[in-house]
Amino acid sequence: MTELQSNLRRAALDWLGRRDYSRTELTRKLKRKFGEEAEADFAELFSWLEEHRFLDESRYLDILIRSAIERGHGLLRLRQDLKQRGITPALIDQALASLEVDWFELARNLRARRFGLKPVADQKEKARQLRYLQYRGFTGEQCFYALDVAEEDI
Repeated sequence: MTELQSNLRRAALDWLGRRDYSRTELTRKLKRKFGEEAEADFAELFSWLEEHRFLDESRYLDILIRSAIERGHGLLRLRQDLKQRGITPALIDQALASLEVDWFELARNLRARRFGLKPVADQKEKARQLRYLQYRGFTGEQCFYALDVAEEDI
């Protein structure tokens, strides 16, 4: 093993020891630290990391999804965040299809936590709450479901 390979391995293990990364994120970090010329050694490094389960994109994906749902992110925002982190669309679709999340109730619970369950008094407040839910990644249908509070829900 060359000195460069040893340094690449050490840096990757150091980062992965703190938290999980996707292959794309780790590639960016390694390029930033070691430059483009080190890219030739990445394939060997990644195969070694995956073989020893230091780098596991499905585990990383599960952690990200669970964390995003706990923070109250909707499906649209979750999909966008995963894309930005370099997760392949096929892996994203597979992971999201296996979820058993009621996005409508998640939107309603988020609204209740943030604004309470009172019916919206005026259009300005309704627009503010709607923008908040849309920013969090919920579809229009999910947002309006969350905003529609029946008297028995209070």
